[in-house]
Amino acid sequence: TLPRGSIVVTAIHTTEHPFIVSKGTVRAFIEGIGWETITAPHIGITKPMTRRVALIVEDCVWTTFHVTDKTDPDEIAAEVAVPTWQILKEELCRSSQS
Repeated sequence: TLPRGSIVVTAIHTTEHPFIVSKGTVRAFIEGIGWETITAPHIGITKPMTRRVALIVEDCVWTTFHVTDKTDPDEIAAEVAVPTWQILKEELCRSSQS
């Protein structure tokens, strides 16, 4: 739930996953795409490497769905997103070396 007037910067999503905006209106900026107005009801797909800046125009309910076998919220967050591009770059470098 996001209150009107909020500004939200997401982590960098590492997976493709669906989301639903079931209430409200959001102006979202996605690097490489630009500004998009999302008004409920809306179903969308988040692509890997996506980071959004969201301006909450009307009180909003935004729900994201992730496939995981984990139950700890911190472990889930670490699995589906990274907080900075530098961390993502470091993870990609480690993956390519193994």
